[in-house]
Amino acid sequence: MDIQFFQDCARLGVERARDTVSALTGMECVIDLENAYFTEVEEIPLLTGYPDEIVLSSWVSFTGQMEGQIIILFRPDSAESVVRSMVPQFIEDVESENELEIIESIVSEIANIIGCSVLGAIADKSEMVLRPSPPLLIREMAGAILETAVATSYLYNDKVFASDVRFCFTESDAFFEIVLLPRKGTG
Repeated sequence: MDIQFFQDCARLGVERARDTVSALTGMECVIDLENAYFTEVEEIPLLTGYPDEIVLSSWVSFTGQMEGQIIILFRPDSAESVVRSMVPQFIEDVESENELEIIESIVSEIANIIGCSVLGAIADKSEMVLRPSPPLLIREMAGAILETAVATSYLYNDKVFASDVRFCFTESDAFFEIVLLPRKGTG
């Protein structure tokens, strides 16, 4: 897989995710896939800010003719802002002690739609069978994500595919990064 292939798949997958999120929410959603690039593994925690900042990351593992993980990295304030504008009635009617749980659940579903849409685009364009797992949403310091990424990916080399994405709704934007971590010997 080369950078152009990943960029094409990321663009197609994010567009599919936008269509799905718009259909589910009834809200117009505009996307901006700013770029796709290779990044050093040690740079993964810096994609969303500083290593000691708390971020939300959604991990979807996949198996099949290629194996690995796709990670969607959100800044919590960005994700929370989007959820509040998408479904304000959910947040308004929830008791404050349950608010974070509802926000994280909705963010997990958005990330699942994005991750599976990108994986679906990769599978379609490469004519591969890929089977995604349910997403795992983790709230953690960005620096801790590096340890997990390195420990679970068995990477080809020190570089991974990444893409910056912005989802825009009427009253808010969500900024996130997509990181693809294929396992060594697959693909």
